[in-house]
Amino acid sequence: MSKSVKGPIAGAGGPAFRTLLRHWRTRRSLSQIALAEETGISIRHLSFLETGRSLPSREMVQRLAESLDLSPADRNALLLSAGYAPTYHFDDIATEEFDALERMFEVILSQQKSFPTLVIDEAWNIRMRNAAATSVFGAFRQSYQLPDSIADNALHILCHPDGLRQFMPNWAEYVEPFVREINREASMALGSAAERLRDALHSYPGIPDATDLSERRAGAMQPLTTMRLQRKNTSLSFHTAFTTFNLPFALKPQYIKIECLYPADPATARIVERLAGSPT
Repeated sequence: MSKSVKGPIAGAGGPAFRTLLRHWRTRRSLSQIALAEETGISIRHLSFLETGRSLPSREMVQRLAESLDLSPADRNALLLSAGYAPTYHFDDIATEEFDALERMFEVILSQQKSFPTLVIDEAWNIRMRNAAATSVFGAFRQSYQLPDSIADNALHILCHPDGLRQFMPNWAEYVEPFVREINREASMALGSAAERLRDALHSYPGIPDATDLSERRAGAMQPLTTMRLQRKNTSLSFHTAFTTFNLPFALKPQYIKIECLYPADPATARIVERLAGSPT
């Protein structure tokens, strides 16, 4: 799980590290005095680290990450920003580790049986879905075909030109917070599955780039977005809500997302109720 590296790869203490350190100290509402005391270093030393006048050792980066109570992915990002190899390796999610979580997710999916619900891993792969999701999206999926390597990836399904986007009249509006979120995830975990996914998505036409996004409202993914689907004479509208589980360090799948889709109008509710009661 861990990897011992004595020296920095390159650029330790560079702008990325300074920026990220200040970001997390501010995010945790800690003054330099408070963080220095928590880490057991002098205020002068912390100030030098934040301005780049001192270079952090690997041990110092780890101590700061501990004091800031960072998640495994964010600890990796801080190490990488300082030029060190990451400690936690969880891009390849072990099946047996995910299986241990299935019972909990099965309960959630069962409770949401009348509404389409998906379990999505940190690489945005759909790992589980309930019968309502299969029924609702089944008709759309029959109308498009993606390569097997991306056929069950939620963001590829959403962004690929031949995927679900062709049935979404509000696709440009709907996709923006998703692209913003994968950009954020990729920037916090360099070399990760998120970074590779971000690069793949930006190869598709119409995906907003960083400049476009910076000119719009900044911030992380909104908890509630609206998906509109149109196929032949059928129109569906869903409010999409996400819940993210930040799992213990011992487990590789650190960030599991539960996506729940709730009918946004009475007509959609009637269609979903009918489909949910149909054999799958």
